[in-house]
Amino acid sequence: MNLLLFSFVQGLGRHLEWAAKNPADAFLATRLVQDATRFLSYGVDHLRSLLRARPGEAEALNGHLDLVENGVVGWLGSRELIEPLVVLSGGLERVAGCYRRTFEEYLERCAAGGLGDRRARSPIPRFLEMIV
Repeated sequence: MNLLLFSFVQGLGRHLEWAAKNPADAFLATRLVQDATRFLSYGVDHLRSLLRARPGEAEALNGHLDLVENGVVGWLGSRELIEPLVVLSGGLERVAGCYRRTFEEYLERCAAGGLGDRRARSPIPRFLEMIV
């Protein structure tokens, strides 16, 4: 879950830094990105270590991510998250771009950790197609 959730926290931090209207907001967003990056590096390393010791766990972890990604789709599309992002960003296309970049980085982390390509399993690409 570190990989999934903190990938999106890091992506949102980068997006908020880009959309910041003043130096204070940009500064806070960079700190958010830094904090999320620590969890991401821990998550990838932990995943590699676990799968090196117990390679049979990969399918169970992928199954768990299948379920969690369904929940993330609900969170990414919720009014409480997407509406303020659209206003801050200047349009839905920019938010969709942020989501798309973040998802691609997440997939790279999953592959680097040993889970393989999750693109076909994930509901997130279909969600991204719907919002653009």
